[in-house]
Amino acid sequence: MEYKPFQIALDLIRYDSRIIPMARIYYAELKSRCISRKGCFKNISLFADLFGVSSRQIENWHNQLISFGYIYDEINKESGLTYTFPKTTAEQDVENFKAQNKKPIKLNIEYTASDGRVLRNANEAKMYFHAIVDSKTNLPDSVKSKLNMFLNVFATCIFDEEYFNKKYSNNFVATKEFFEFALQNMTIDEIYPMMSYIFNEDIYIKIRRPDYYILTCICDMFKREYTSKAKHIYMKEKRKEMKKL
Repeated sequence: MEYKPFQIALDLIRYDSRIIPMARIYYAELKSRCISRKGCFKNISLFADLFGVSSRQIENWHNQLISFGYIYDEINKESGLTYTFPKTTAEQDVENFKAQNKKPIKLNIEYTASDGRVLRNANEAKMYFHAIVDSKTNLPDSVKSKLNMFLNVFATCIFDEEYFNKKYSNNFVATKEFFEFALQNMTIDEIYPMMSYIFNEDIYIKIRRPDYYILTCICDMFKREYTSKAKHIYMKEKRKEMKKL
């Protein structure tokens, strides 16, 4: 079967967990209006009426799609009006799915969970997290859904080298080893307050990069414990070296 660019683009964004669900629907509506003339007039109020939400929410969805390379805005020099253009499938591949173009899709990244299970890709990590969430029978489905959204973002990020060795919280550099430490020590009771705060509607619509925001929160939660453990291991190894001398 030959897929059209529009269909391919929708397939890509459908599985991009970095994009909030309503922004994906907004993208589909936006793209459908751009098919015949490639671009369309940026009319935030029109989409706000169409979706029954505030203009601020539409702006948030729009900016998120720009941040992750699905669309771009361009000002017409003659009219001074702003038009929105969906990026081509090739451009999206480069900006959002670099692994498909610059390196093998399957990276040599593995994590050992607290129960000894080895997680070799984001899907395995998501299934691992979902099983933990489902085991919490006292939580309503609405809360479980938000927890899964939160953990899906984390699972996606820790298998993407783009997020390794970056500064997140007060210049704290998150390494692959730190992500494994967080994965092993993370509990639902610990992340529940953080998840509740992030997915409060007034807060979430202001977050332009949910992936970086969630990773920053996780760094805030575990960096002190991780740094203390790493320092302890370092000092232990130094003492061993001193004894050999």
